Amino acid sequence: MRRALSASALALLLALVALFAWQLAHRDDNAFRDALRAGRQPEAPAFALPRLDSPGTISSSALSGHAAVLNFWASWCPPCADEAPDLNALSVRYGSLGVRFVGVDFNDAVDEARAFAKRHDVPYALVHDTRGVRQAFGVSAPPETYVIDGAGRAVVRIEGPVDTPLLEPYVRIAAARSGRAVPLDPDVQIAGKSLASLRGSPLLVAFVAPDCPACTTLLQRLRGLSGRARVIAVSEAGAVEGAVADAPDTSGRGGGEAQRALGVTSFPTLLAIDARGRLVAAPIGLPGAAALARAADRAEAA
Repeated sequence: MRRALSASALALLLALVALFAWQLAHRDDNAFRDALRAGRQPEAPAFALPRLDSPGTISSSALSGHAAVLNFWASWCPPCADEAPDLNALSVRYGSLGVRFVGVDFNDAVDEARAFAKRHDVPYALVHDTRGVRQAFGVSAPPETYVIDGAGRAVVRIEGPVDTPLLEPYVRIAAARSGRAVPLDPDVQIAGKSLASLRGSPLLVAFVAPDCPACTTLLQRLRGLSGRARVIAVSEAGAVEGAVADAPDTSGRGGGEAQRALGVTSFPTLLAIDARGRLVAAPIGLPGAAALARAADRAEAA
């Protein structure tokens, strides 16, 4: 009997060691997060989590049709406290445009999480992750933030604390992809000119890069829209025929000034801006002829 028990204990120990080794080897595997890192915009994982701030649950399906900001946080995380004022202000500012903010608390005591929310006057919905949602998103440590459009596709993943200049451009992109007209900062520089100086005419702004066949195709398609919105092509990473170089970003994040200010994460990207300086469309990837026409229609509609 003792030998049988010893053998069972040894087998269990070996199984636990094997499981730990597998988790260690695969701890960094996450297809959703890796797709974002590669510049793609995958569909976000589905979730349904219990609320911290009131009875009930919040699910990804309830966010359908709305741009959303998911902020993964914990009460014991000092950077989470640092970013709270900016998240609060953005949630109020963009709530009128249908953007939903959801704070996802994890690895935390519920009472401590509620005390944190009260201490920082958090005005948006909060949930507690009890079902491995943070693993599905590939979250390693708080804080981490995801911006998602109304179709459920992720726009960006931001590791570490956010502030308004960092997060707001991506919120605008997500809101525009969800059918909203989003005011832009009039001081944003596009091809060496402020957006304020470009107001009065609809714009189609193409962000392109060298050695990018899809970028070449986009520029060719835009030439077929002559006589409609004004087309401006901006290149961040080197010379591209027909494009103006984007000035280097000075915030320390790298890339181009207009690219960062307007929330561009991949090439090519097309942004449609109406005559009032509002972002009205931001199709994903290389838009076809029909999508280009719709973007031009939205830019001209103001």
